[in-house]
Amino acid sequence: MQCLSWRRAFPAALALLLLSTPSVLTPAALAQDRTVPLEGVKNTRDLGGLTTADGKTLRSGLLIRSGEIDHIDQAGKDLLDQMGVAAIIDLRTTKEATLAPAQWPEGGGPVRYNFPLMENESALIDEMRDKLKSGTAEADWMDQTFQESFAYTPIDYTDEIRGVFDVLLAQPDDTAVLYHCSGGKDRTGVVTALLLSALGVPRDQIEADFLFTNISVDADQTAAEVAAQINADQGTQMTAADVWPSVGVRPEYLARFYDSVTAEYGSIDNYLREGLGLSDEDIAQLRAKYLQ
Repeated sequence: MQCLSWRRAFPAALALLLLSTPSVLTPAALAQDRTVPLEGVKNTRDLGGLTTADGKTLRSGLLIRSGEIDHIDQAGKDLLDQMGVAAIIDLRTTKEATLAPAQWPEGGGPVRYNFPLMENESALIDEMRDKLKSGTAEADWMDQTFQESFAYTPIDYTDEIRGVFDVLLAQPDDTAVLYHCSGGKDRTGVVTALLLSALGVPRDQIEADFLFTNISVDADQTAAEVAAQINADQGTQMTAADVWPSVGVRPEYLARFYDSVTAEYGSIDNYLREGLGLSDEDIAQLRAKYLQ
């Protein structure tokens, strides 16, 4: 009963918001009532309540996106259990997943999957983190590096992304899946854009959900605090702007994703079918499972 009541708490308020908002949806309005309170896990939200172009609604409590969960506490694990989360998909590289796993007692908890996006860029990820830790990150380089990742991730990692869809297709009805990367914004953002596209959610809602990360993590304040702390530790003069791309997202990042996929496949729909090999039956099954 706890699981059902939790899921039903989301749609009503959100539906009223979506019906009353103007055509340009803001991240704050779109994400109302969708944040999942997992202690120790940042940037966590339910995709339930988003609407498709043909008027259907994503079911609440079934598709959860987040940042890395290696610091999840017992209360968070209990909440995932109450929500019926049966699978956790880790989009981090093998190195990231190995260094910071989320442990359940005696190997229990949801079934774990790892589809490592940016596996070939593991050294680049290390370089970005080293620049931050040493106080030598530069805004333009950081911004360009993150933006470029949105161009090559969907193109270079079709097998891994197809693996995510296979897990979703294989889930028993009414069971939830949580998927995450490190910050829950870039690799998770790519997968979310593709998943929502497959479910028929229009681009403006996809972008609004994408940009909610900036509210969820309070990107401006977080970037300022991180820069100040590292400068105090390292004696450097890194600015909040230098840190910002590592904690927030820009519309240009998602636009780069769309441009790259369109240039390679002609459209998102073609990518889903040709790049990922999803059939009409697969897409129909996803929609039957996750829409109402």
